[in-house]
Amino acid sequence: MIQGDEWFMIRQLFREGLTISEIARRTGRDRKTVRRAINTPEQPAYKPRPEVASKLDPYKDYVRERMEAGVTNAVKMHREISARGYDGEITILRQFMRPFKEAAQQKAVMRYETPPAQQAQVDWASCGRGLCQGLYRAVYCFVMTLSFSRMSYIEFTWRADTRAFIRGHLNAFAYFGGITQTCLYDNLKSVNLAYADDGPRLNPTFADFADTFGFRPRLCRPYRPQTKGKVESGVGYVKGNFLLRDTFGSLDELNACGRGWLDSVANERVHGTTREVPRKRLERELPLLTPLRPGMNFDTSLYEPRRITRDCLVSYRGSRYSVPHHYADRQAVIRDPEDGTFEVMVSGNAVARHELSKEKGKNIIIPAHYRGIERQPIRRPAKPPLIIAPPALPVEARPLSVYEQLAEVAG
Repeated sequence: MIQGDEWFMIRQLFREGLTISEIARRTGRDRKTVRRAINTPEQPAYKPRPEVASKLDPYKDYVRERMEAGVTNAVKMHREISARGYDGEITILRQFMRPFKEAAQQKAVMRYETPPAQQAQVDWASCGRGLCQGLYRAVYCFVMTLSFSRMSYIEFTWRADTRAFIRGHLNAFAYFGGITQTCLYDNLKSVNLAYADDGPRLNPTFADFADTFGFRPRLCRPYRPQTKGKVESGVGYVKGNFLLRDTFGSLDELNACGRGWLDSVANERVHGTTREVPRKRLERELPLLTPLRPGMNFDTSLYEPRRITRDCLVSYRGSRYSVPHHYADRQAVIRDPEDGTFEVMVSGNAVARHELSKEKGKNIIIPAHYRGIERQPIRRPAKPPLIIAPPALPVEARPLSVYEQLAEVAG
């Protein structure tokens, strides 16, 4: 529909002598629409459409309340109001939520700077796929950023589970030279299993790790990733400045190049926010970090049960490995610290250690594991007794039968 300003413009162009076709070309309107505007003596008035009752009307207050609490996912919201009786389509819900989501995204935020040694921010980053043992697997990057100095640490892994997450913390603390008072996370399963009535329910393994090393885990509000914007920026910096540069042949090579990039680029450039070099800024933060005690560690190994076969082999990750022969046919546990080696444990004691084969289907045999095994005598099945038949008598020595004797007399 032609609005008021456009109606005046069309009529003015017509009074200046332009043809209807020329006016249509300039305004992008159809010639019929231009002719109608010229022939209409009065400015057209906008008539709003009458409001039609919507199935969503009884639930709009609930939707607004949930969006203020941070729920902006339309699929999740549709599931919640459907449980309350809503039987409409999700399209209506999306149209209603869109203006509120745009307003929420445009809200101003206040930058928050933390004192030295108070906080580190941690997150995972998905980095595509890489070749591992002949198969393409997902590659993840552990990222930790010190909130005050903006010092960063990165580590690439094949899995984003709790063990790899804890191992990333250990290596990051060693790289920084100490531990912050708190660490900030979003709602990762490695940290928070679920929300209960009394608050978040922490992953017990990670909670034990945090208690051991003396820092307090803190969680962002749901759907508020900007709360940990420092590490979010760090993730983008890793993907945009490091991963786009080169290709890498292995995970070890990728981590080695990543460490070189941290030492020569990421932590040595002038940070865009602080206008200082992160490593120089760390000098003011390092004395306040909680130092790592000598021998301080946390077991992040994977444990998997296995059965040792009668031929003294145990199967792990597609290959078979030998164990000492006196542990044959017993239950064992594989301890894998994910450093390229693993141990076979029986009754809590390590009985064999192997390097993990890079190819599947191999038999890794250590001859010493079979040394001293007693050879059993070969038991052959008993042969049946040999029965010797008496030799056959020659025809001359064989006695004549009665019939033969009668035939001889008759002849």
